[in-house]
Amino acid sequence: MIFLVDIHTHILPFVDDGSADLQTSVKMLEDQQKSGVDAVILTPHYCPPRKYVKTAAEIKETFENFKNEAKKAGVGVRLLLGQEIYWSNSYNVLKMLKSGELLTLNGTNFVLLEFSFSTSAECVSEAIYSLKISGYRSIIAHVERYKRIDFSAVEDMREQGALIQVNADSVIGKSGLKTKFFTNKLIKRRLVDFVASDVHSFRPSALEKARKKLKTDKYFNALPELLK
Repeated sequence: MIFLVDIHTHILPFVDDGSADLQTSVKMLEDQQKSGVDAVILTPHYCPPRKYVKTAAEIKETFENFKNEAKKAGVGVRLLLGQEIYWSNSYNVLKMLKSGELLTLNGTNFVLLEFSFSTSAECVSEAIYSLKISGYRSIIAHVERYKRIDFSAVEDMREQGALIQVNADSVIGKSGLKTKFFTNKLIKRRLVDFVASDVHSFRPSALEKARKKLKTDKYFNALPELLK
């Protein structure tokens, strides 16, 4: 039975800034397995400002090839597919989701969203609402990174039905003491649903260290709906 899931990763090669080659990606996956991870959701960026705009078809083809390579390498981690989607009304995210041009997490109605680091609480709230009335449920990626988001704003997000993800780096202090304080206060206030690695080739996963610090796996158990 799958019990430990990393819902936010940039392991899939060739599609964003996560990994430039298969060898690196397989090594990243092996490291996940060594740390006890049972499944990962591969979530390459869709982020037009940074030119990460691979099509869903291109990502799916790369995903199938990578699954074969991982199997050849003997890696037993289950691989699922999604995207980390940068929200902006000008990029027609809703239209692209409905048409299949953008990917939800593992084909469910859950959408992993990221925003500009200077985004306002109002912008995040509007995104959650827009997705909700269209039948999607938002997971807000690395909420601790948004400079204008405070505890009250995160409470509002959850009241709207969004789920909250923080990065393992932030839990253990690799992103700075201020971010660590805010992240752990969020956890203490029960405002966090997931801790994920957001791993890149240049950013090793801190998931195992975060688990040891938190002394619980509750933030690493993905919802059953995500693992259909």
